[in-house]
Amino acid sequence: ILFDKAGNRIPPVLRKKPEITAPDGGNNSFFANDDPWDTDSYPNFYGTSAAAPHAAGVAALMIDAQKLNTITPDQIKGILSSRTYDMDNRYTQGMDKGFDYNTGSGLIRAEQAVGDVKFPNLFVKNLELIPLCSENPKTTRNWKIVNPNPFEVKAHWFLTGFSQDSRPYLPPGDTYVTTKAAYYRNFAVPNILILDWEDNFGFSRFDIASSSTRECRNQPATLDAGSSTRQVPVERDMLIKPEIVEVFPNPSSVKFRLYLSLAKSEKTEISLYSSDGRQLFVNTVPGNGIHEIDATRYKPGVYLMKVRQGSFYKTIKVIRQ
Repeated sequence: ILFDKAGNRIPPVLRKKPEITAPDGGNNSFFANDDPWDTDSYPNFYGTSAAAPHAAGVAALMIDAQKLNTITPDQIKGILSSRTYDMDNRYTQGMDKGFDYNTGSGLIRAEQAVGDVKFPNLFVKNLELIPLCSENPKTTRNWKIVNPNPFEVKAHWFLTGFSQDSRPYLPPGDTYVTTKAAYYRNFAVPNILILDWEDNFGFSRFDIASSSTRECRNQPATLDAGSSTRQVPVERDMLIKPEIVEVFPNPSSVKFRLYLSLAKSEKTEISLYSSDGRQLFVNTVPGNGIHEIDATRYKPGVYLMKVRQGSFYKTIKVIRQ
C-alpha cells in the first residue's frame, strides 16, 4: 500500500495475505475429476471456491455459538487466524514457521475457534495501559497500550481533568500514545490516563495509569501519583513506530522488491549473500521506500538478504526461482 484513503503517499505497507487456509478437495457429484489416491469414485473440488465455503461455515458456527449476535467480522477473522495448524509455504525451501504468503497463518481449527467464542466465554481480553519515559516530561508524556487480542478493539482514553482524549480502534499488539503534560495555573499536576473499552458482553472495562516523570535515561523511574512520588518500575520504551522490512514477491525469477518502512529515514545498507556466505550485492538506500534488486543476475537457489540501519538489523531468506 503506497497511498492512504485521501490519496496521500505513505511509507510502503505490505499487507499480510492470505490470512488463513481452509480445507478444499472435498467430494462432489458434478465438478472436476476424481483424485486417483482416494478410495472413492467421486470428483474432488479444489481451489479458493472450494475452501471459502468451509471458512464461511466455521464463521457461521461462531456466530451461532456466541448467541448474542455481537461478534464482529474483524473478531471472527482474528480468532480464525489465531486458531490454526501451522503450514509450510510450498514455494520456499525448509519449514516456514508462523505466517507465510502461501498459507497465511495456517489451516483453520474449527473446534477451537468456535470454542473460544461459545457462550458464555469472555473472548475479548483486557487491554493494558503502561506509562513510559519521555524525552521531555515537562511538555509531553508517553504511554503504551497493549492489545493482546488477535483483532482490533474500539477503545477510549482520556487524561483526567483535561480535554485530551481519543477514541481509537487499537490494532493487535502495541500502540503508542503521547499526551501533553498537565498543568494547572502553571503548576505541574499528576497526569492520570484512563482507558476504557467494552468486552463481548457490552460491559465497560477500565485501566488507569499515572504517567512517568522521568526522562528516557538510565535512572530510577517514578510515577507522579498524587502529592508524593514513589519509586516503582516503569517501562523504558521510547515512542516508536513499527519497523517494516518485507520482500515480495518471494520466491521470484525476475526482481526482488524490498519494502522498507523504518523508524528512521537515514541511510540503510542492503546486501545479498549466497548460501555459502559470499557477498554478491551491496547498496545504500533510504530507510523508507521500495527498492528493487535484479534477480536475473543470480542462479536459482536460496540467498540471504541483510538489511542494516544503525543498531537495527534483519536477515531475510529469499529464493531465486
